[in-house]
Amino acid sequence: MGSFFISFNRYPGLCTMTIDLHPRLKAQDPALETRPISDRTSHPASPSPLWQWFENLPVKRKQLVGLLASEAISIVGLVGVGSWLIVAGGRTQLLNQARSELAIAQVHYDIKIDQMGFGFRGQSDNAAIIEAAKAAAEDRALTPEIRERVKQILRNEIQARNIEYATLVGADSRIIANANADRTGEEFNPNNWVAQVLNNPRQLKTSAIVTRAELQRESPPLPDGLPDADLPIRYTFTPVRDPQTQAVLGVLVSGDLVKSPSWKKPSNGFKADIAPFTATNPPGNTAWSLPSTTIPEGLPSQLPTPRSPIPAYSQTPRPPRAKSSPGASASATKPTPWQPKP
Repeated sequence: MGSFFISFNRYPGLCTMTIDLHPRLKAQDPALETRPISDRTSHPASPSPLWQWFENLPVKRKQLVGLLASEAISIVGLVGVGSWLIVAGGRTQLLNQARSELAIAQVHYDIKIDQMGFGFRGQSDNAAIIEAAKAAAEDRALTPEIRERVKQILRNEIQARNIEYATLVGADSRIIANANADRTGEEFNPNNWVAQVLNNPRQLKTSAIVTRAELQRESPPLPDGLPDADLPIRYTFTPVRDPQTQAVLGVLVSGDLVKSPSWKKPSNGFKADIAPFTATNPPGNTAWSLPSTTIPEGLPSQLPTPRSPIPAYSQTPRPPRAKSSPGASASATKPTPWQPKP
């Protein structure tokens, strides 16, 4: 059997081991040679001064330090979680308040457009309106009486509802009659909505931006204080049908400029001033955010119908009271003398 020799040499911090194999073992495996194997002695890391201080404390002190540390962690965690809950709750409350304010502003915005829709849906059945639209569809000239009656109906609408536009447009998208400056024969098709109603005969309610040049051509009665800029407007487009054939003869267009004071009414309940969009367009800014209020005819409303302050145009008169003779009235009002019971 082979043999080997091991020798150790110690140095400060170093241990060297030398293995000397037998020559026979070296001959069997030349790869085996005498080589030193060195390894440094590992020194344990010195503990931190804080941990060393904690280890040197008595048991009672250690328990007290652990108790104080757990209380501090609990207080910090409670304060942190409470602060996060307060901030999250405040943000949720502000979000819900903003949604409520926008919902109130949307309801107030839709009240006027619903009033215009109801009124002009009734006027689309007016005999004078139908006769004027039928004459325009058949390329017949309007009689002065019919034209004046239609103009007076449209003027009554803008005065009663405090709106700016009341226009009767024919099937060729040209004005038959309007309430303000005479624009007979001009093409009037805002954003191609008149053509849309002619192709799909349903009442359309929507919002848009009207240019100052268009307002000057119409010359409506404008309130004081409006800036010389483009303004938002609410439109309704109501089809006028032939009562016999149900063919579309024209479109009644109503338009109401959005006045900024109207937005202060719904926001007073929340002590805030919020609205779906600004009432005036700043110079150089053409971006607007308009609410989507396009409602097809026949769609049931999710909100109760607001009470309109405008009186109805067709009212049934009360029957006159029957007049009685003076003698009968005197006998009816004459008191009966008191008589004692027997």
